[in-house]
Amino acid sequence: MSLEFSRLRLDNASQRIMKFIDDNIVGWTEQEILNPILNTVRSLGLSQRVQDAISVEKTDFMKAEVIFDLQIDGTDVSDLLEKGFRPHEINAKGKDMDGADWLRWYDESGKIHFAQKVMHPGFLGYHFMEKGYNDNEYNLQRRIERETEEFLEKERLR
Repeated sequence: MSLEFSRLRLDNASQRIMKFIDDNIVGWTEQEILNPILNTVRSLGLSQRVQDAISVEKTDFMKAEVIFDLQIDGTDVSDLLEKGFRPHEINAKGKDMDGADWLRWYDESGKIHFAQKVMHPGFLGYHFMEKGYNDNEYNLQRRIERETEEFLEKERLR
């Protein structure tokens, strides 16, 4: 009978530990992974709109993910900023396609330019999500272990 009682106590302790982790995983992920990513985004000089598009989402029991979802004019630009894109040609849509006949932009000196098509040089991407996750995943694992050990110490006093 005492063996069965011990097994039940262990099962109960295991369930309490898992519930403790599940209750706290979002906050720990925010502190250990999201905040360093946001610091990187700020240091790159990216806009508040980009920062606001990065968040933590609870995805399952004891699981949370950092999500980057930035939509501009109905277009998902998250992957473009994160992973970059190849060189490509950009053409003016034309007024018959609800666009403009000319592209217009300002260079670094403030001079205005017009063209009907341009060759965009491409962009390597910032990779702040990938780097932030890779650099800080270990910190989250250690945090879970440390918090769980502290939880167990408190539970032993009961």
